[in-house]
Amino acid sequence: MPKITTSHAPSYMPLSLYRSKASAQNFLLSNIHSVENTTFYRADTRPPEVIARSGFAGSANAIPGEIRLFGNRTVFASSTFEDCRKFIAMIDHENIPGEYHFYKLYIKKGESFNFDSIMDKAILINALATLTKEEFVMADSEAMLYAHFAVEEYYPKVKVVQVKGPVDAENIHYLGSATYGK
Repeated sequence: MPKITTSHAPSYMPLSLYRSKASAQNFLLSNIHSVENTTFYRADTRPPEVIARSGFAGSANAIPGEIRLFGNRTVFASSTFEDCRKFIAMIDHENIPGEYHFYKLYIKKGESFNFDSIMDKAILINALATLTKEEFVMADSEAMLYAHFAVEEYYPKVKVVQVKGPVDAENIHYLGSATYGK
């Protein structure tokens, strides 16, 4: 998680946190949308020949504090190819070069969650803060800072979308590769 300072504090009075993790999750789940004939973009370290065999089932390696609305079937993607590239450029590569392969995902019919689709950012921040507080066992104010940073600064920069996997290989098109890091 990024280092958060008080300069990331919300400029408005936040609501109180949700009473439970379950109520925060229910709010987020109520904002899942059905999608048809939609395109998303994803970067992955696995080469095209691996993806051609397996597609994208979902993300199995959990990062603490990361919200996965579809559990292990969550496929992280971006709304546009440019946002996908921005996301990879933002990752801390710890000076280790890495090759990323870019893919276009065609979702014929499925479910997705887009943080940008929730118009009331204060409610979204409170739901995320509740989940962050539970995950990291931290004070309400610190959890609120993390959630505010995510909603106001991080997610909008890269247009994070969560898609319910699996995404079958026949619905994935390889776009190219690039090396990032030192």
